Amino acid sequence: MNRKAVLWLLSVVAVVGLVLLGCAPEAAPPAAEEEEQAPAEEEAAAPAPAAPAAEVITWKVQDSYDAANPAHVYAELACNRITEASGGRLVWKSFTGGAIVPATKEMDAVDMGTVDATYTCTMYNLDKWVEAGLFSAHPGPMTAEAAPVWFQYYGIDLINRMAADYNVLALKGINPQPPEIFAHSKKDIKTLKDIKGLRMRTSGDGGEVMTKLGASVVFMPGGELYEAMQRGVIDAFEYSNASVDWQMSFQEIAQYLIFSSVRAPCDPLVWYVNKDSWNGLDASLQAVVLNVIQATMREQQMWIENNNIEAIQNFRDFGCVLTHLPFDVEQAFLAAAQEFYTEKAAEAGPLFAEILKSQSDFCSAYTYQAGLNTPLAS
Repeated sequence: MNRKAVLWLLSVVAVVGLVLLGCAPEAAPPAAEEEEQAPAEEEAAAPAPAAPAAEVITWKVQDSYDAANPAHVYAELACNRITEASGGRLVWKSFTGGAIVPATKEMDAVDMGTVDATYTCTMYNLDKWVEAGLFSAHPGPMTAEAAPVWFQYYGIDLINRMAADYNVLALKGINPQPPEIFAHSKKDIKTLKDIKGLRMRTSGDGGEVMTKLGASVVFMPGGELYEAMQRGVIDAFEYSNASVDWQMSFQEIAQYLIFSSVRAPCDPLVWYVNKDSWNGLDASLQAVVLNVIQATMREQQMWIENNNIEAIQNFRDFGCVLTHLPFDVEQAFLAAAQEFYTEKAAEAGPLFAEILKSQSDFCSAYTYQAGLNTPLAS
């Protein structure tokens, strides 16, 4: 092929190429800045399960006392402190006597689980346990100084043996309370004749002894005493000590305050809990309860002892007559008490006798060592 033919052929190929290029589809313009396509969102993962909130355990706690009684005030204080000290894990709700069940009948409610705990006087339960009076205002040598020691190391264990068939548990940490006033009365007690026929509210073993001396004994909760004296249902009553009784306005209903520790040298108040409720607490919460109770009951005891000084002066300033039970009446009372306990120990069973002996032996040793420490010079 000559040179002209080659050039002609190349020209034809070029023209055909341009035609074909013009017929090709137009390319899409490039995006200004093609964004990198985000990967498809992963399906939202299920949230991790939150740690379970700490379980809040709530207890109903009814003491045996009305709102004006310092025993209720300190019981409520203990409840609030337990709630706070546990960080809100254990809430103790405080109720006055009678708010849920009749006042002084709390032990049945604790046994059945109607309430979880109570702060009460054990002798209110003589209908259950013949030994109950030995743990309360017990005529004898157990002073308010000796009682906390005996209860801590011996008494609480003996209470729990006594109550073993009930779903209740006594806790260490009592408030012993100082000697009770022998009687608030509309008339003075000068001789044994003044006791015979005296319509008197009292309870426990001391009430049994007063019955032996001829008094007409009845029992009612402390919150009913004011009205009972006003209406003439009773002529006299025993109830706690000056600091408690002043708060309850007893100066308005009884002219005479008759003092002697022979009937009640101390009056221990005890905390009881439902066994099942207690066993449902872990060790840390049980420790909180025990520590708060022991501290608060000690605080209550000190408050009473200190406030008694002011309260006794308040009764005097109000116009009440403060007298002391005569020596011969005290002797007669103690003789009747000895007779009562001798008879009771013979018929009540071995536990009663064991408790009585434990108290007697301890108090003898306690009194002996106290005597050794007592200065001869004053």
